[in-house]
Amino acid sequence: RTVSGKNSWSSVGSVAAAGTSTEMKSYSYLDRGLTSAKYQYRLKQIDLDGTYSCSKIIEVEVNVPLTFELSQNYPNPFNPSTVIRYSVPVEGFVTLGVYNLLGERVVTLVNQAVSAGSYEVSFDASALPTGVYIYKMESGSFSSVKKMMLVK
Repeated sequence: RTVSGKNSWSSVGSVAAAGTSTEMKSYSYLDRGLTSAKYQYRLKQIDLDGTYSCSKIIEVEVNVPLTFELSQNYPNPFNPSTVIRYSVPVEGFVTLGVYNLLGERVVTLVNQAVSAGSYEVSFDASALPTGVYIYKMESGSFSSVKKMMLVK
């Protein structure tokens, strides 16, 4: 990859090939920890004999969120799992926990340092009883709480 407008390419990773085949193969790679900018990517395919070719350049614009945000889970009500999305504008430590109505933590979904960006986490509540639950995100001085309903 390179930042758009620059001409200094750097490797961001590699993916092992499936080998020689006449069938169509699909590969993917996730480039994490990027800041807001336009990036250019190209794939370099290296054959067993050491020869290589590069793909056409594609450009991707990465926008880092401007504010902290904890989104409403979806679907809600849910059974047995739901997705919670959150965004952080700066690198920092994030905790995201789920609580019952007595205020007891029933699960910790996130408890780690993350780069600025948007994230989603899946919550499987198949071991919990039907009811209303609270999920809370904290990062630095930011704190946000939302309600969700598990219906079995």
